[in-house]
Amino acid sequence: MDMAARKVAAARAAGCTVVVKSDGLTPFSMNALGKVAERAGLPKGVLNIVTALESTPQLGLAMCQSDMVKKLPGSVAKVEEHVNDAVAKNAKILFGGNRLHHIGKNFLELTVLGDVNSSMKVVSEETFGPLAASIRFKTEDEVVEAVNKSKVGIASYLMTSDLARTHRVSERLEFGMVAVNTSIISDAPAPFRGVKHSGMGREGSKYGIDNYTTIKMVVTGGMNTVYANL
Repeated sequence: MDMAARKVAAARAAGCTVVVKSDGLTPFSMNALGKVAERAGLPKGVLNIVTALESTPQLGLAMCQSDMVKKLPGSVAKVEEHVNDAVAKNAKILFGGNRLHHIGKNFLELTVLGDVNSSMKVVSEETFGPLAASIRFKTEDEVVEAVNKSKVGIASYLMTSDLARTHRVSERLEFGMVAVNTSIISDAPAPFRGVKHSGMGREGSKYGIDNYTTIKMVVTGGMNTVYANL
């Protein structure tokens, strides 16, 4: 609901109508947001909510191919796939790695991988889940060069007590966001989004509305202008 609310708010501020596809496993939270919007006076047809589970691929294809849909934000989680791929390539599970069946079939323990290398999917793809992959490095140049090779770049995290290193490495990291000595990076008033294959534009802050607008330039010439005598 939180992620949808940010997108819906910016889209509505720009004057756009919205179609939201809720998570197939938790559709009622998004339905609740729709009900709240209705009670707040949002006209019918402005916020539209569709639900799907097994038919999600077909729904997604229909929305992607529609000429009426101008923007499609979203993401996909791959936690278990990345763990299995890394282990098959000799990474070690240092912590976690198991499903939490007592909670539900779609929950995984907080997981830490060791002996990770650049051949593993977790290094080059976005996981969007409770998975940390650790890679050994010796120098600042080595680690910056390694992480910047990734085709994705949504967020990066830097732990240091050296202020000069903070500025130097933050500048060099090719990521949309950099968190220094903290894991808390998402906040509604802050511009959220990555670079490269992690997306374009920003969500949240005053820049969030830009995703839902286009700039039109009008150049005018050949006009007969009459100036009044002042």
